[in-house]
Amino acid sequence: MKNTKLTPGANLRWESSRMMLPEHREALIHHNRNKNNKERSELDEQELLLIENTIQQSMQHRQSLTFSLYDPHEDLKVIGLVERVDQRAKHIRVDGEWFDMRDIVAVEGLQIMDNDIL
Repeated sequence: MKNTKLTPGANLRWESSRMMLPEHREALIHHNRNKNNKERSELDEQELLLIENTIQQSMQHRQSLTFSLYDPHEDLKVIGLVERVDQRAKHIRVDGEWFDMRDIVAVEGLQIMDNDIL
């Protein structure tokens, strides 16, 4: 294999003086920041209905829930009591904080009986 100026150690005189354009540096930073992002998964109608029913049951029985929320960078979980649901704006208030219902991936913490859904 032939040594070129890009072969590590072959260009010792100019090795440390390589530069990057600011646009390339920004593109590299943006790429590294976004390479581990997670894609938003689409829930089917049954899962959405189960989540809505679980939220309604928890409001009736005043039981706290654990919500798994979508975040592209990390696994986000919120634990708390559902205080209010705004169907028009698609928001839910849990322990004083508002969350977008479209970001809810899963709900845990309440056992729903089959006869409660009817």
